Amino acid sequence: KHENLQMQASSPTKGTITTDGLKTQFLDALNNPFVLRYKGSVLPRLIVPVTFMTLYSFLFVFLHDFGLTFTLSSALIPTFSLVTGLLVSFRTGSAYDRWWEGRRLWSTLTGNLRNFGRIMWLHVDDGSTQFTLQQKREALNLLSAYALSIKHHLREERGTSYSDIIAYLPQRYLAQRNMSGNLPLEISYLLNRYIDSFVQQKRLDPSLLGSLNGLIQSMVDCLGSFERIARSPIPLAYQIHLRQLLTLYCLSLTPQLVDTLGYGTVIVTAFVTFAFFGIDYIGLEIENPFGYDFNDLPVEKFCAEIESELQSLSQSTFDPHEMEQ
Repeated sequence: KHENLQMQASSPTKGTITTDGLKTQFLDALNNPFVLRYKGSVLPRLIVPVTFMTLYSFLFVFLHDFGLTFTLSSALIPTFSLVTGLLVSFRTGSAYDRWWEGRRLWSTLTGNLRNFGRIMWLHVDDGSTQFTLQQKREALNLLSAYALSIKHHLREERGTSYSDIIAYLPQRYLAQRNMSGNLPLEISYLLNRYIDSFVQQKRLDPSLLGSLNGLIQSMVDCLGSFERIARSPIPLAYQIHLRQLLTLYCLSLTPQLVDTLGYGTVIVTAFVTFAFFGIDYIGLEIENPFGYDFNDLPVEKFCAEIESELQSLSQSTFDPHEMEQ
């Protein structure tokens, strides 16, 4: 009992910050300091606006020393800042909501594909015939093809010529496909045909037909929600007005601050331009989360996980009845 008390006294309790923990956090911060990161940031897009506003502010202050410029009342800053901040906040919030909804939809789609593959692989009786087993594998491959086809569909990449998807589509289907169709929708139709075929062959219990059709329906609903996010950007008029307002706000800072800060106005103008335009560019990058930008959703990773899981499922041969025998 005495030894247990000593061990409890020497072990850190939950929520206690230990010296080793602080050391680990410090080393992680040194190895990967976000404040110094360039990759994944919007710094490349900020080079032009920040450079322009900095040069403009410097030239304005320089000419002001010779009495060749004008000044504005600094009382305008709170009003301009409030309006600009509200618009930028709304812009970024709307973009993040779209990004998060896209992530939620991918999670829903992944669950539907997993459940569909599990039910079909377990409950479709192949009867130890190679033909039915091949049909099951083709139907399972269509689930991977569905995820991959959505990825290309959202990126406006049409057709079946992509190497990652063509291997999962039945050759009979490729020979007669209309190239102008909606590929994810066509794959959902093929899944329905396979399920109906299994029921007609009495390989699948008809009581499961409703569950599988419900999963396909949910998959198609996800497709429609994906399309809504990808093809309904924030209205162009709003984006134009916000960019114009940001530009006017940054241009007006120097005339308001030049008498008070002098050449320090250049630093303030550069910082404000960096902050406001940076937030605006972040919203612009994540409002369509299915593309190739660094901060978009890792769609390739999601699809690879689905492929790997379904391939593992198709190779599963475990049967608990064999253990009983």
